[in-house]
Amino acid sequence: MAKELVVSDASTLIGLAAAEAFGLFRQLFGEVAVTVAVRDEVLAGGARPGVRELTGAIGDGWIKLPSWMSS
Repeated sequence: MAKELVVSDASTLIGLAAAEAFGLFRQLFGEVAVTVAVRDEVLAGGARPGVRELTGAIGDGWIKLPSWMSS
């Protein structure tokens, strides 16, 4: 059976972080992929919800930035 790919947009990441539920992604899917553009949009928020969470998740390796998804 093929492995499912879960991809997120910035709004979902920011919303889950604001609701203090960012970890739900990891609990439900294990791994999540985002594009470089999504990463950049979230990280442009400075100290806003999602920045710390996304940075940590990328560092922990459960949010991925697949090279084939880059433009």
